[in-house]
Amino acid sequence: MTEHRNGGAAVVETLAAHGVDTIFGIPGTHNLEMYRHFLTTGIRAVTPRHEQGAGYAAEAYARVTGRPGVVVATSGPGLTNTMTAAATGYAESQPMLILSSGMPTGAEGQDLGQLHEAKNTSAAMDQLVRWSSRVRDADEAAEAVTEAFASFTGGRPRPVHIEVPVDVLEQHWSGRPRIATKTASPQADPEAVRRAAEALAAAAQPMIIAGGGAVDAQAELTALAESLGAPATTTVNGKGVVDEAHPLSVGASIRLRAVQKAAAGSDALLVVGTELGDSDLWEGQIRGRTVIRCDIDPAQLDKNCPADHALLGDAATTVAALRDALRAGSPATPERAAALRAACREEAAKDVGPYAEISGARRAACRRRTHRGQFAGHVLRLGAFLRHARPTPVLLLARVRHAWLRTSGGRRSCDRTAGDTGRGAARRRRADVLRAGTHDACGTTASGTSRRRRQRRLPGDPGPGGRAEHPADRGRTAHPGLRRPRGRDGCAWGAYHVDG
Repeated sequence: MTEHRNGGAAVVETLAAHGVDTIFGIPGTHNLEMYRHFLTTGIRAVTPRHEQGAGYAAEAYARVTGRPGVVVATSGPGLTNTMTAAATGYAESQPMLILSSGMPTGAEGQDLGQLHEAKNTSAAMDQLVRWSSRVRDADEAAEAVTEAFASFTGGRPRPVHIEVPVDVLEQHWSGRPRIATKTASPQADPEAVRRAAEALAAAAQPMIIAGGGAVDAQAELTALAESLGAPATTTVNGKGVVDEAHPLSVGASIRLRAVQKAAAGSDALLVVGTELGDSDLWEGQIRGRTVIRCDIDPAQLDKNCPADHALLGDAATTVAALRDALRAGSPATPERAAALRAACREEAAKDVGPYAEISGARRAACRRRTHRGQFAGHVLRLGAFLRHARPTPVLLLARVRHAWLRTSGGRRSCDRTAGDTGRGAARRRRADVLRAGTHDACGTTASGTSRRRRQRRLPGDPGPGGRAEHPADRGRTAHPGLRRPRGRDGCAWGAYHVDG
C-alpha cells in the first residue's frame, strides 16, 4: 500500500490486487500520479519509444502469457497513439486494459486550449474496444479497473479503456481495492456434445481446424485428433495448438486450397475457436459436409460457415467433453494427414520463390522446432506459437534491402524494407520481434519474467537508438558463427538470435 493515497493509488493498487506486475507506457505530465505508485506496489513499468509500441507490447504480453496486458498512456496524443494496437487487440481477442489520464472534470470538450486537449478521446476509444469509461472520482476509478478484469473472464476477452481525469488522479482516496469475481465460462449443452461426438465417431474422413480461441486447449485437441486419426490444421493465430511435429498436424495451412478442398470433402469437420475469416483464407472458403463448431462467443458459431452442430463453451472443456463422449474404437492411421501435408507442401512450393533456399538452409542449420513464414506476415503471429513451445533459442531471419542515405544532419540512416518501409522501419521491425514475445525495448523479456535475453546484432543492423551502424563499424557486433547471406536480387538476409 502506498503512503500518499490518491486517485492514482486507487488505480495502481487495484492493478496490483489483480496480480499485475508489468505495465507498458510512457510517463507524461498528466499521468504522473499513476507512475508515482508503481514502485511501492512492485509493478514494473516498461517504457518504449512510442505509445503504439506500448500498446503492441501489452498485446504481445497478453498473447504470450494469457494474462491481461496493461497500457498506461497520457491524455490526448498519448492515448491516440495506442489506438491501432487497441483495435488490433480487439480483432485478435486479447485481454488488454488501456489506462489514460484525461482533461480535468468539467473541462472536457470545452475547447479551452489546455495541454493535450481533444474533443472526446473516450468516445473515440469506445468505437475500437469493448467499452470505454471516463470516471468521476477515485472510488469509481478503482471500481472501473475491477470491472475491466471481470470482463476478461467467462467469455471472449477484448480490450477496455478507462480515462481518469487529472483532478481525480490527485483526489484523496482512503478505499480498498475490490477483487473481481471470476465469471464461469459457458458450458456446452451435454446433448449437443453427444450428437456432435456421434457425428465425429461415424465419420470416415474427420478433420479439425483450430484458431486463436483454442490456444489453451492444446492437450485436449491433440488427444481428440489422436482418437479420431483426424488431420489437424490451424489458422495463423492458432499456430502451435497442435504440435507441428505431430504426425497429424498439417500446420497453419488453412489458406492453401489443398486444405480447403480437404475440408470440403470431410464428412465431419470440427472448427474450434475461429471465425474462419478472409484474412486467414485468402479469398477461399471453408465448408464441410457436416460442420461442428465450438466457440465461447455465440456470435461466432455460424459466422462464415454455418454449423450443423453448434457448441457454445470454452474450447478446452468442450473438446475434452467431445473426447470423453466418443465411443471406444481403433483410431485411424495418420496417412490422410501425411498426404495432406504433402499436398500443402507442393502447393506452397509454387509461390515460395527465393525463400525456399533460405528456409532449407535454416532447417539444415537449426535442426530444431522452427517457425516458417515470410517476415512481414508471420513474425507478428509468433506469440501464440511461443506460448506453447518449450523455451529454446529463437532464430529470426528477415529479408531486408539496404539503401544508405545521408540526412540533412549529416548522419547516415538506413531505409529497410521487409514488408514495412520508411526511415522508421528498423524500429518497427524490432517492435515486431517484441510482439512475438521475445524481446522488449528495454532488453528484457516481454513475458514478464525476470530473465534477461540478449539480442545480438549482425553488421549493419540498427543499434539501440534505431539507427543503422556506420559501415566502418561493421563487424564489431557480429554474432559468432552467423553470417548474412545475400540473395541474387541484391537483398540481404538479416539474422537475429535471441537466447532462451
